[in-house]
Amino acid sequence: MGTVLVVEDQKAMRSTMAAMLRGAGHVVSECATSAEALSLHTMTPFELVLTDLRLDGGDGLGLLRRLRAMQAPPEVIVVTAYSTIESAVEAMKTGAFDYLPKPFSPGELAVRVERAIETSRLRRDVVAMAVEFRDRYHFDTVVAKSAPMREVLGLLVRLAPLRQAVLFSGATGSGKEFFAKALHASGQSPLRSLVVFSGFRRADEVVDAELFGSYDARGMRKGLIEELDGGSLLIDEVGDISSASQAKLARYIETGEVISGHDGASRKVNTRIMMSSVSSPEDMLADRSLRSDLYYACSGARIRVPSLEERATDIPDLAEVFVAEAGKRMAKKVRLHERAIEALQRMVLRGNVRELYSIIARAVEEVPDGGMIFGDGFVQDAVAAGAAPGSPVNPPRSPVILPLDRAVDDAEQVAILAALREVDGSRERAADLLGISPTTLWRKMTRLNIVFDSRSRGS
Repeated sequence: MGTVLVVEDQKAMRSTMAAMLRGAGHVVSECATSAEALSLHTMTPFELVLTDLRLDGGDGLGLLRRLRAMQAPPEVIVVTAYSTIESAVEAMKTGAFDYLPKPFSPGELAVRVERAIETSRLRRDVVAMAVEFRDRYHFDTVVAKSAPMREVLGLLVRLAPLRQAVLFSGATGSGKEFFAKALHASGQSPLRSLVVFSGFRRADEVVDAELFGSYDARGMRKGLIEELDGGSLLIDEVGDISSASQAKLARYIETGEVISGHDGASRKVNTRIMMSSVSSPEDMLADRSLRSDLYYACSGARIRVPSLEERATDIPDLAEVFVAEAGKRMAKKVRLHERAIEALQRMVLRGNVRELYSIIARAVEEVPDGGMIFGDGFVQDAVAAGAAPGSPVNPPRSPVILPLDRAVDDAEQVAILAALREVDGSRERAADLLGISPTTLWRKMTRLNIVFDSRSRGS
């Protein structure tokens, strides 16, 4: 049940509607004027305002306009005994959820109110998700200590307030989609929708209809570019879409207009276009998978996302961010030992940032809440690591020369963890296996920052 404000200057009618709604389980407040309604909603926001079209000291449409202009507007149902087509159209154009002519039955009122409240809650959830998206992908979250990433971030900051089309290129897993989302989240309309579209293995006519709309027996169906007006569209692997669709895309970027295939009418739209490809724009031009007009439409906004190898100095910060993200998703607090970071820096991560996250997420899953990731058991896909299919997942690496005290610490840590696993975490029995006293074992575990319980299997 929801929170409803009934605005009606006739007391008998106001009381009747309020009683109907309370009978259906809603929490209802009442008032007689638009000024009172605005004051009440400002103090305690309602999910739904039910207002008469004609009020003393104002009118329902004026109240509707002021409510819809608020930062968190309620849904509004306009009720009137003076029903005309013109007034209904005006109310809906102004932003009313529904228009209810008098007289009406309790059942009719209940159904419309229920729908309005469901819509209000859905809209609130969408806004909350949009805010979460903005916070997750805002430029403040971008790790950019390395020189190549500072250059990328500088370009993103420059492009954010603009609606210019952008073309991202870079290796698989390098973060092209992440940076497109960051650009959207830091742009003019971060709370509007962003859709990622792929034309891979889809018929040309289907892709064209999805992007630009189509006409069938049911009438005109808007394409994504028109549907997302005010938001952003990311076209993944732009070279997968046909030359004809690319020509339409280039024209839209240049003019801001979408042309109907049915009647040839053009409509102004303000959807930001972003595109991505694993190939460089120049290579796509050479093999004709990218039209030259689309290439030039992105002039000054072609961003090459560096591979993880090129931004290796970002690995420690990325690893910390990914441990926190994975821990939050799994409801765990897990720490990352510097040995684990060094192990990650030695890996060949051809899957780039995506592979780095996958390795860390798997390690977080293996470690108990409050535990520490040491990196001894990082699991990497053999093919991603550069090995032939069917070869060992983690092929032995060349030995790394360490200072003697560090090598001794590492050996002790491996031996202690192995002993603890062998005896299911019992320190007394582990100490006995290692040939040392429980007190000495405790001191070594404290010095080496070893956290272990019966659920631990290492990482």
